[in-house]
Amino acid sequence: MSTQNPFFSFFSTFPGGTPLKNPDITQSKDIEMGADGPPGDPLEITDTHNGVIKVLTPPGSVFNTSGRYLHRVQNMLDGAHTFGLRANSSSTPFHQWVLTVGAAETLTIEMIKGLISGKEIPEGSSTSETLFAMSGKARANATCYLRIDGVRQQGLIAVDGSRNWTYNTGTQTPGLHSYAVEGNYDSGPVSAPPRTLRIGLSATIPVGKEPVGSVAHPNGSHVYVCNTKGSSVSVIDAGNQTVINTIRLAQDPSGITIHPNGLFLYVYGALASTVWVINTQSQTVTATIKVGVTPNGIAIHPNGTRVYVCSATYRSVTVIDTQNLTVIKTIDNLPGSLRIAINPNGSYLYVTQAGFRTVSVIDTRSQTVIKTVNAGQWPFEIAANPSGSHVFVTDKESGTVSVIETQSHTVIKAISVGQHPSKLAFHPDGSRAYVCLYLDNLVAVIDTQSQAVIKTDSVGQGPGAITVLPDGTLLYVSNAASSTVSVIPAK
Repeated sequence: MSTQNPFFSFFSTFPGGTPLKNPDITQSKDIEMGADGPPGDPLEITDTHNGVIKVLTPPGSVFNTSGRYLHRVQNMLDGAHTFGLRANSSSTPFHQWVLTVGAAETLTIEMIKGLISGKEIPEGSSTSETLFAMSGKARANATCYLRIDGVRQQGLIAVDGSRNWTYNTGTQTPGLHSYAVEGNYDSGPVSAPPRTLRIGLSATIPVGKEPVGSVAHPNGSHVYVCNTKGSSVSVIDAGNQTVINTIRLAQDPSGITIHPNGLFLYVYGALASTVWVINTQSQTVTATIKVGVTPNGIAIHPNGTRVYVCSATYRSVTVIDTQNLTVIKTIDNLPGSLRIAINPNGSYLYVTQAGFRTVSVIDTRSQTVIKTVNAGQWPFEIAANPSGSHVFVTDKESGTVSVIETQSHTVIKAISVGQHPSKLAFHPDGSRAYVCLYLDNLVAVIDTQSQAVIKTDSVGQGPGAITVLPDGTLLYVSNAASSTVSVIPAK
């Protein structure tokens, strides 16, 4: 006679026969199980669910002549089930098998708080804190690990009976970090998507001489800064706020934009009367395109098919086909063309004409001027908000920002901001506009709903260009006089 105690030999879904581990999670409410034991010996299979024990086998059940007993359970209730194999109701189980039926257990990081401040830190935001208290969900009474930037950290985290876990981190280094929790069970499931956090709110990054233009990669990984006196483009890693490469150009890069797919930069040189095309992966110049004399501004169509370059000397806007990298059109009769912007759906271009105190509105389909808007004493930099409902124009003579309503193409307000307002940019959600104040060494923050300045932030000397990361967390302000980029929170 065998001395081996009876045991469960397998569990699987039914139908289908997908094997189930012990413990395991299954969406199937119908399962089949097998138990092995001495032929002819009695057995009971039980199911404990929500504290209630139910006998599944009929009275008098025994192992067959091959020492096997098969059983199926259908229409199981959601939740944890502990199956027991015993000789009878008065005996101790020989073996147990645990299955969770229904919705899979979800591993989560539900909250991240500053360990010192106790304040919750929203997903993807920036913070000056470096110690954090984290909490979330995992399998009840199990353990898990924290993963930082994909690397499992030492030390197990206990999970209580209600599936809750908590963990206090060590000091985190500045930069962008991702956090996930990994279950110390089954095949090591990992929470998804990871939580992200940018640590360190501000930085001052030395770049080339006299930075005057900047743009962020669409995925937020890099910021590109053109340095007009340095004849270069600085490539900033947005994760650790350092310059990782300097792309040399022939002469005076003065403005920059990026293709929506992030693969190409377009940089114009005012003295060179050229647009350089730079591959962002190889970080090399791949094409050179001659444009109008002394180009002053650049914009790209939202679908990436056209680049528009304006020239005050040439009194025009040059249209470049980005597929074959050739000039396909010149929109003439635009004297004093200084800066250019395009609305989010690509239907209109807006060109400032400082000496004429106007903004010309160009229909991109007909490539003709459809309206001229009076816009202050010296309309300079220009940008459209994310919804396309308004265009903001800085007036460096009057120290204001003119607000153009785009249905009627009329100025509806002039917002006082400070001395010599230059470049401006919008928060991705459209709630804020950020304006460089060149002579004040400040950035003015405009609430776009009230259309009023709500705060100013100090930056470097001569701020003349500004970029907002696509996730809306940080501003990169190019300081022409100090040859630096100030990184500050976007609030």
